[in-house]
Amino acid sequence: MSTYIIDDNKLYREDDKGLYVDYVLCQADPGDATPTWTGPKIPFDMFREMTAWCEETQRRLKSEAMVLLFLDENNQWKHWYCPQETSGLAVESDDKSALYIEQRKLYPDRQLGTLHHHCDVSAFQSGTDSSDEDDRDGLHFTIGDLGSKEYSLHARFCINGESHECNTADVVAPPEWMENVPESVRPEIMAKLLSSPTTDFKKDHFKDLIEKVVTKKTYTQSGISGIGGYGGYSGYNGYGGQKAVVTDEQAILRLIGKKETWLPLGDKLARVWFTMTEYVETDLGDMIFALQAEADSKDAFSLPCQTFTTCLRKCIGSASWLRAEELIEYLEEVRTIEEDDAMEEAADEKEAQFTEERMLQIEEHRAAYELGI
Repeated sequence: MSTYIIDDNKLYREDDKGLYVDYVLCQADPGDATPTWTGPKIPFDMFREMTAWCEETQRRLKSEAMVLLFLDENNQWKHWYCPQETSGLAVESDDKSALYIEQRKLYPDRQLGTLHHHCDVSAFQSGTDSSDEDDRDGLHFTIGDLGSKEYSLHARFCINGESHECNTADVVAPPEWMENVPESVRPEIMAKLLSSPTTDFKKDHFKDLIEKVVTKKTYTQSGISGIGGYGGYSGYNGYGGQKAVVTDEQAILRLIGKKETWLPLGDKLARVWFTMTEYVETDLGDMIFALQAEADSKDAFSLPCQTFTTCLRKCIGSASWLRAEELIEYLEEVRTIEEDDAMEEAADEKEAQFTEERMLQIEEHRAAYELGI
């Protein structure tokens, strides 16, 4: 095995000549050292079946669901709708159940991926997803915006404790009929195919399986009293049972999903704090700054701040009292997600300026090969 050393920011390979040791300067071209998946791709029909699983669990349960992915000894993909526990915007495998232990024996040893959905919220790798996946090598997928005409997709390849975002269409094999389609237009067609609602599965295709392997947790929140009249309510989304615990991921996703509810109140707080006129627009950063300023003050919260924080707590629906600092952290996460989405949207708009000719090519090939997509 060769030995390498770095001297004066240059890489050398040790060359043992027997009578002496020399060091050979190594030349390297600049490039991207991001790990990429080069193994077998997920079969197209398998991915679409898992998409249908996400659609039906969302329709029936209004709650996340998951799938585990494996590679067998012949490097063939296998997927398992494992026993799992779900609650709104959270899901986990029920790996302590007898059914899980029994069924696990039927699948290969190498688990190399997962797939889950974010209900009707956009797809991204949340903090909870990252902590669950970074130490689990393989491909991990999230499907979002279920119920819409176009789903959002997010894929990442995790290795050595880190996750690296990748294009779903690059790790899912195209259907066989696409062999007749020029490679130059395949990415656009694949993106449309993978993000479209399924049409090949009946609405009750997974009914019996869902009843067998998916357990929906039930919760009840005890009455909570606080500023702004927040308290005395029971339950969240009709759940009943034990006290609810809201994860960071759930809090962030709920704030994103209910932005129209709390945003006007945050806008009012920012305007009062900065004495803005109605002609000046505020943004989430202004609202966070105003809330942080009120939290740092020794005085009691102003009425606009009380109203704003009360609304945030209701939208999150946590049984525990969330301090202003915790609300600020959640809002910061929401702002980061929105900024990332804005950057991606800007990049998409820029790319769209150059794709008109390509889209014409797709239409021509659709007609030529009667793709019907």
